[in-house]
Amino acid sequence: MNSRIGVASFFGLMALLQTAPALAADVETSVVPVCATQKQVERLAGLFAYNTKSAVHAVNVETQNPHACGIANVAFLRGGRIGTVRTQEATFEIVEVLVVGTVLGDSIMAAKPVICFSLLKIEERAV
Repeated sequence: MNSRIGVASFFGLMALLQTAPALAADVETSVVPVCATQKQVERLAGLFAYNTKSAVHAVNVETQNPHACGIANVAFLRGGRIGTVRTQEATFEIVEVLVVGTVLGDSIMAAKPVICFSLLKIEERAV
């Protein structure tokens, strides 16, 4: 019986360590454009220089899906970088993101993780 308790304790400890705050430092929160597919966010990037809301609307109309892209205040983990887009105002990287929650005021409402694609602003400094 002691070995069963030991095994259960081991797996309980492993589960606790896997949910430890080490990953919490990697979670970012921001109001960002998110799209369901890489193709949609690439199209959004092409229209982004004009007006964010208009660009989102245009992609949604083109894809005949009112939820293809949107602007959301989310908690996410940054994934792989797909490319870079430069506009007159800023430079953005196209990245895959794992959305893990929605930001509501000072708190984060956990959500079922979903992979999306986003444009994230790159802070550039003059040399």
